[in-house]
Amino acid sequence: MAAKKKICPHCGAAFRDNPPQGIGPYGSPQRTCPDCKETYYDKEYREIAVSGVSRMDRWAVTPSTLRICGIPALLGVLVLVYMIGSARFDVFQSLFVLMFIGFPAMIFTREAKCRPARLAYLEDEAKASHRRLSDPAYARMLKEMGYKVPETYLTGDEKANP
Repeated sequence: MAAKKKICPHCGAAFRDNPPQGIGPYGSPQRTCPDCKETYYDKEYREIAVSGVSRMDRWAVTPSTLRICGIPALLGVLVLVYMIGSARFDVFQSLFVLMFIGFPAMIFTREAKCRPARLAYLEDEAKASHRRLSDPAYARMLKEMGYKVPETYLTGDEKANP
């Protein structure tokens, strides 16, 4: 996920929020402004213990990479098959077509190699999310913000008042 421009609701300062590459915005919605150090709440962030992990975040290659690189790779293969079948096999043309196949293959490989790190990040974030939600005040705050907090994290009063 690319860096997003955020604006602090307290001081109005603009700053960039940089979640890890290729992963949705998981973490505590309770954020701190880098300028004024005040706490604010960002509803774009999701607690894994509340909402779970998106199925796509576990894939070896992200959907955006499939869209961006899959189409040129497929076109490159089709044109290469056409060139071989029609006996129009020029070296420069075939190198150009191999670029359409090679660059996406390199990007797919790089992203597939990053998958274990992404899964480790998600596992660490799930543990941190569980720890944060073990605090009844934090779980209550999330519920008040509209998150569907599982009852296992809520005390008796919050369970009775949905």
